[in-house]
Amino acid sequence: MKMMDMSGHDQAAMSHEMMQNGNSAAHQDMAEMHKKMMKAKPENTQETAKPFSEMSEHEKAAVVHEKANNGQSSVIHQQQAEKHRSQITQN
Repeated sequence: MKMMDMSGHDQAAMSHEMMQNGNSAAHQDMAEMHKKMMKAKPENTQETAKPFSEMSEHEKAAVVHEKANNGQSSVIHQQQAEKHRSQITQN
């Protein structure tokens, strides 16, 4: 498969796996995260997200963690976002 035929997550996963230190835990975690995102990708719909002001505490926390961009901590933020999302359905 050519790079131009791949989605952004396909390209990102491949890039993390091919780094010189691609076997490091951080790169493997990031590659796995991108692969999960590819599987969980919903079909295109006309749905809109609910406004931030109407979200529960865990929904807001998940959004903030997903949008956090501070270098090496990004995997941890994604893991925290997943934890908050799992608590949404439980509460």
